Amino acid sequence: MISFHRSIQFKILGVAIGLLVAMVAAMIFATQSTARVNRQLATFTEAMLPFALTAKDMRAAMLGEQWAILHRQPGLCGAAFAARSKSIQQQLATMETFRRHGETIAVLEINRSKFVELRPLVAEIGERHGQLIADVGRLCAAGDTEEGRIAAALARDRAIEIEHHVDDLSDDIAAFSRQSVDMVQANEQRALYANRLLVGIAALVGLYLAWLIARGLTRPIERLRQGALAVQSGNLEREVPVTTSDEIGEVTRAFNAMIGELRLKEEIKATFGRYIDPRIVSTLISADAQRSMAGQRQLVTIFFSDLVGFTPIADRLTPDGLVTLMNAYFTAMSEAIRAENGIIDKYIGDAVMAFWTAPFIAEGNQAEAACRAALAQFDRLAEFRRQLPDLMRLRHDLPPIDIRIGLSSGEAVVGSIGSDAARNFTVMGDVVNAGSRLESANKFYGTRILIDQAVRDQAGASIAVRMVDCVILKGRSEASPIFELRGLGGEGAQDELVERYDAAFAAYREGDWATAQSGFDACLAIAPADGPARLLAARTAMLAAEPPQVWSGVWKMETK
Repeated sequence: MISFHRSIQFKILGVAIGLLVAMVAAMIFATQSTARVNRQLATFTEAMLPFALTAKDMRAAMLGEQWAILHRQPGLCGAAFAARSKSIQQQLATMETFRRHGETIAVLEINRSKFVELRPLVAEIGERHGQLIADVGRLCAAGDTEEGRIAAALARDRAIEIEHHVDDLSDDIAAFSRQSVDMVQANEQRALYANRLLVGIAALVGLYLAWLIARGLTRPIERLRQGALAVQSGNLEREVPVTTSDEIGEVTRAFNAMIGELRLKEEIKATFGRYIDPRIVSTLISADAQRSMAGQRQLVTIFFSDLVGFTPIADRLTPDGLVTLMNAYFTAMSEAIRAENGIIDKYIGDAVMAFWTAPFIAEGNQAEAACRAALAQFDRLAEFRRQLPDLMRLRHDLPPIDIRIGLSSGEAVVGSIGSDAARNFTVMGDVVNAGSRLESANKFYGTRILIDQAVRDQAGASIAVRMVDCVILKGRSEASPIFELRGLGGEGAQDELVERYDAAFAAYREGDWATAQSGFDACLAIAPADGPARLLAARTAMLAAEPPQVWSGVWKMETK
């Protein structure tokens, strides 16, 4: 079982968590930066600005108070002046309140220090204003006396001095307010820049993590794809390296195991394919083997071939030499059959049995493919004859070698036949015996390839044939024409020999012995070694000498 911490789910979840953490960190930083700027704004709006506005109002009130003192207005000693002085004291108290509040909430140390610096200034202005009120009280008490004039002079000087202090305080506050505004704006811009930078970094980190995870996922998948394409092209030697411990790693291991099983199946097919046709091996090891191997009746074309001159060869070779020779012969002959999608059923001594049937070849193409394979065998035989001196280690006195082939077509039972211990995928039916009889009949007719009527009809114009005889084969009760396969369509055209033979054979079947004899003799004049003409000429002479009472044109073969 795959560990959760190494699974694809965890990797994808890890990317999501990483992005979430990065975004949360960016959000926290942005929140803190915004809160810091907000506190700076709060310091300005809740302390600095009210302090400056109150100082401005106080300065205006003190200017009025100073005017009254300098010009000794009539109301200087009245209630109006006292009320104004009290208002100034209240404004000073309000300024102190704003100053303390600013000192408390200030975020920047420079702001806190400034509020601390303002404390003695406000206190000094308040103290001097108190002294000014005392001077005005003495002035009002002394009246128009020398003492009153001295008190008036002190009051004027103190009022001017307070004015200077208030002006300095106002200028200082105005400059610091402008500085505070600039600082707030600068900090706000820095916070915005830092937020953008952090969000960008978080996005880049997230994208990098996503790229790492994506590459970690796609690279093994791409290796799997390449491996699958290699297997599809037939390369079973390639294994995909397992580089991860997640689900893809498990799939890769399973894929490699599958390749191993496919390789094993191919080895089985290659091994057993030497004894059984590889296509049958593929069917046997498939999931649908039982149904595919069940017996079925279907159209089959049977092939039988026999090596002429085998006995003299066997007598002159050692067992090892004979096996080597026969393996070379069977290899050459089998290649021609398999090239036309035929199934090698068995090797019987020096004979070969094969068949064509669905699903190994398209329905209806069996007879034509079998004819092509039979004709191709003689091309392979010519090459085999050239190799014979090396195979037999002889340069002279080589035995003559030839092959005879019989082809028949019809319905047969096809399937896996045998005991529980051993089975063979083969065909059974009268058509098999017919193919064997036709192969043997070549000996009597002096031909190399004989086919029956069914093969002739199914192959049609794709082949060139000569009707050799009409016979009842050994073991059969019905008459059947037999044909000599002379080539593919267009190769064995109706030459003079075939035309004369057909005419002579027609007379033979009609019982016109003289015409038949004359025709077969004419064939021998054209081709003295023609086996069918020689056999039919001798038979015609025999029948002419002792005419049968009933003649149907059919010859019954008494031997296999």
